[in-house]
Amino acid sequence: MQHKAIWESGLKWTTTFPTLAEAEQFGVAWLKHLGLSGNESPAELRAKDAAFFLGNDYDEYVAMGPTNMNRDNKYFTVPDFKSQFSGGGLRGIDVLCGTNLGEAPYTPAPTVEAFRENHRKLLGDLYDTYDFEKLVSRYCTLTDGTADSVARILATYGLATSDSRNLSLAMLFGQKMAADASAGNVYAYLFSHFAPGRNVAEDWAWHSSEMWYTFASLRDIPEQRAWTAYDHRLADMMSSYWANFMRTGNPNGADLPVWERSTAGRPVYMRFGEEVRMDTEITPMDRLLLDFTARRFGIDR
Repeated sequence: MQHKAIWESGLKWTTTFPTLAEAEQFGVAWLKHLGLSGNESPAELRAKDAAFFLGNDYDEYVAMGPTNMNRDNKYFTVPDFKSQFSGGGLRGIDVLCGTNLGEAPYTPAPTVEAFRENHRKLLGDLYDTYDFEKLVSRYCTLTDGTADSVARILATYGLATSDSRNLSLAMLFGQKMAADASAGNVYAYLFSHFAPGRNVAEDWAWHSSEMWYTFASLRDIPEQRAWTAYDHRLADMMSSYWANFMRTGNPNGADLPVWERSTAGRPVYMRFGEEVRMDTEITPMDRLLLDFTARRFGIDR
């Protein structure tokens, strides 16, 4: 019986997970793409140099790649998390979930005009209901030089073009779980710290970069990165939260800032950035992001 779950890099609320048989066929297709027969044994594949596999993706890799979660009919038996929740499959299960700043899919916006056109199409009537252009101006100065970065930030917070890597979706999920007295607690987070190293300006808090910190695997050796004292402190805190959650279903512990669980009346999340703090204020922009996300993914509020 599962009692705790950690979903990093997004909730995947409506993403359909393949059956085990389908996943195996995706794996065979990938091996054939690499020039293999698809009948190799695990031992034969392990004997190959990792360089043979790295970087050899293809157009359907994201959708068909062997890395996707699948329904094994033992630990996961439903096609998506929404169905699992609706069927009562998450009752009594505590969840820790969140996403990283900049990893959400979005439509590039090289100019202010493109930014406005993209978001008018995405938001529909909510664009005028919330006076989106004026709302954005309350938080930043939108120029051709900043438009794409603002679009990327908003995607992380709730305007992503998929259900994965969406902070607002994690917050709304927390509210739904909290409204069910038999459900477990939800602890939502945003990882916004940019790890030192190559391509920081382009990669931001790239997909899986939080794992350096949740596993406390930072080492001051040339083969890794130029970690700072703060990186080590952040890793100590995040790995403690994760370990506490794995052990008890509650990430909190001595000498750690209190990580509040989601409640039915208030969506909250922990921010792991240049400081570690709870974000509990619901701004006008938050209300737009939550309304859009609820509408897009069919979540009753």
